Amino acid sequence: MKKIIGLVLAVAIIMSCAFAAVPTVMAADANVISKKNPAVVIRTSFATCGFSDNWGGVHVAAPIKNADGYVLYDVIIWEDRINLYKFPNNVEHNEKEGFDFSCDVSTKSGLKKYVEWRESFCIKSVKCKNTDNISKCSSTMKDAYISFFKLVKKKSPSKNVILKYSGHGNIGFCGCMNVEDTKATLDKGVSIFGNKFALIDFGTNCQTSNTNFLNVYYPFTNYMLASQFDYGGFSMDDWDYSIFEKNNIDSQYHAMFKIGESVKTAGENIIKITSKYWKYCKQNIKKGKHKQSMTLFDMREYESFIKEYSKMHKKVSNAYGKDMYSLIKKHGNTKLKNAYDDFVLYYKDNNSKTNYFKWDSKAYGVTV
Repeated sequence: MKKIIGLVLAVAIIMSCAFAAVPTVMAADANVISKKNPAVVIRTSFATCGFSDNWGGVHVAAPIKNADGYVLYDVIIWEDRINLYKFPNNVEHNEKEGFDFSCDVSTKSGLKKYVEWRESFCIKSVKCKNTDNISKCSSTMKDAYISFFKLVKKKSPSKNVILKYSGHGNIGFCGCMNVEDTKATLDKGVSIFGNKFALIDFGTNCQTSNTNFLNVYYPFTNYMLASQFDYGGFSMDDWDYSIFEKNNIDSQYHAMFKIGESVKTAGENIIKITSKYWKYCKQNIKKGKHKQSMTLFDMREYESFIKEYSKMHKKVSNAYGKDMYSLIKKHGNTKLKNAYDDFVLYYKDNNSKTNYFKWDSKAYGVTV
């Protein structure tokens, strides 16, 4: 009888441990994409010319704007305003909702029709003079984004809201906010959506994978993509549109987010397709010696990691501007290396003598 009771207790303990482990597994799979919680991407781009010009680049980038488990909103920063759009798929090649290009847009009347058609997809517009002047437009930008967040929440409620910025700029979000307004905007966004942003994608921006950026953004997002060096600057060795379309991150952005997979996996997929594209630009990259890298961070681990790193940093002179892991390998301990591994989830670069070129110094994904 005692043996039976002991056996029952043992099984009960094992089962309780098994069930206790379930939340841990689920926690590791945070931000799983589903029909109820799709990847809702708010993608910001700067218009490359004036508001009334015949322009098409930004709204045709990332052409698939609706897919299973994926919804894309475009924020376009013009010279005199910031607009939130919801374009249909393949906006200029959509027979039902696309623009009739038999209309001559080089004429004043044709251009007017084109602008009116494009603006028919605008769901919110905020006037903002001198959008490239941080001191004049930062506060207005903050208010605009907060109003956009509220609209997106109403139209596409989800726990998986992703911010993607395609453009140049400083540490402040979308290149036209100061740090204080950036923090206030993102903090309000977290409050509006009811949870942290699932991912902030700075992968197509230059030199964002550094502690200055990470210090600003870590409280507001679970994951972040960033590039340690200047992004791009090269082209395919032999131009082939079909290859470009299949391996260009904008063209394939919707395919990165799949139902049943986590946003973390999506981040890894973005890095994989980006690094795959390098292969078609090998000679161009080698000739220009274009250093390329991309890192996926678990920003929930950043605070504990940086506290551990700071203990070592105080003892190391001239660390500023250097590769962080190179310093850790030389001066760090096992605890710090483990903390780094928890924080840096995935990394790829083109530091390869065989395939590209050998860099002048090693790097592993984040700069001090």
